[in-house]
Amino acid sequence: MILSGEKTIEIRNKPIVRKGSNVHAYIYSSGIAKKVVGDCRLHSYGLMTVDDDEFINACVTETDFYKYTKGKESAYCYYISSVHPYREPLDLSYFGFKRAPQSWSYTHFVPMSVLMGVA
Repeated sequence: MILSGEKTIEIRNKPIVRKGSNVHAYIYSSGIAKKVVGDCRLHSYGLMTVDDDEFINACVTETDFYKYTKGKESAYCYYISSVHPYREPLDLSYFGFKRAPQSWSYTHFVPMSVLMGVA
């Protein structure tokens, strides 16, 4: 949904720890691929509830929102921008992981030639 542009807001229980409002993020496909399929930028927004006008852009149902937040009325949200799909999906090992993180995880730098499928 992120790669297609349908999902433009990411909802999380915890805020991004790193300073700055423009954070580079990798997009992991939890579907059949089970690989990193692209990257994007996340821009801080603040707290969001299911009543916010832009809630629809998070591409989650109210039921899933409350399940994810364990009944909390709000969660942190981030605008998604500058989405770049990769020519070839990358294994998690390129990023130093053996399995997919279940929450925010910080990783080492990956050269642009690898990300763009040149290397």
